[in-house]
Amino acid sequence: MTAPDVSEFAAALKAGREAAGLSVHQVAGQLLLSEMQVVGLENDDLGVFYGVAYAERAAKAYAARLGLPDSLQGGPPYSTAHSIDAQATPLLDGMGSAVRIGPHVPRGAIAVLVLLLLVGAGWSVRHFVMPANQPAMLTMPDTLGVAPAEASAPVSAPVPVPTEAAPVVADVPAAAEPEQPVDQTPGQSMDIEADRGDKRLRFYLVIDATAVVNAFDGEGNRLLGGRHSPMPGQSYYGTPPFSVQTNDAEAIELYYMGARIRPMQDANGGYSTRFGSRP
Repeated sequence: MTAPDVSEFAAALKAGREAAGLSVHQVAGQLLLSEMQVVGLENDDLGVFYGVAYAERAAKAYAARLGLPDSLQGGPPYSTAHSIDAQATPLLDGMGSAVRIGPHVPRGAIAVLVLLLLVGAGWSVRHFVMPANQPAMLTMPDTLGVAPAEASAPVSAPVPVPTEAAPVVADVPAAAEPEQPVDQTPGQSMDIEADRGDKRLRFYLVIDATAVVNAFDGEGNRLLGGRHSPMPGQSYYGTPPFSVQTNDAEAIELYYMGARIRPMQDANGGYSTRFGSRP
């Protein structure tokens, strides 16, 4: 249908859209229509709609969007004289980017083709996926050839014998001096007892899980050594710089001067850190 053949209403829609600088795609997105339906309204081609009422609602919404009256010649309400495709569906009309099926391809044939594709997909899933996921089938024992007394004799279920669970022993890599006895006595150097208020002379340690922890101060005094069970936080005093070694950096929480210090992995496979400066 050429431009001179369209109605006053259809021509006003197209002119109003172009004057507003809108594309067919933009109008279709704003009105929730397909691009074919927008073009159909602009050309008096209502065959893209599946009913007269739906075409009228779309035409009124399009006119309201452009600020045009819907009472122009050729506008709604539409009569049954307009070409309406009775087999059109909202699903096909909503596909703005799809190519409309021509009159030479029956929609019934398309529906049959889709149904066949779905049946084929279901057959493929059943024969190629289901066997791998089928539960094992339980079979009854074969009692043919067994004496009646044996066949009817109740089968006693075996009584489970409790067994002791083997203790789980963690394979903890050895750190420096792992076999040293526990020594949590704070070091005594540089008259620490006389100046415990100096935060530089102490660090704070929490052991959350069993681990090997060795700690020394700057004068070589061992402040902590050996394998330790979990214990709450405790302060250790000595002469900075301090050094701490452990086999599990996640098992301890180490703090110095209000900041947490995280030991880094060393060349021996353990974790160590050195912190603090000599006062």
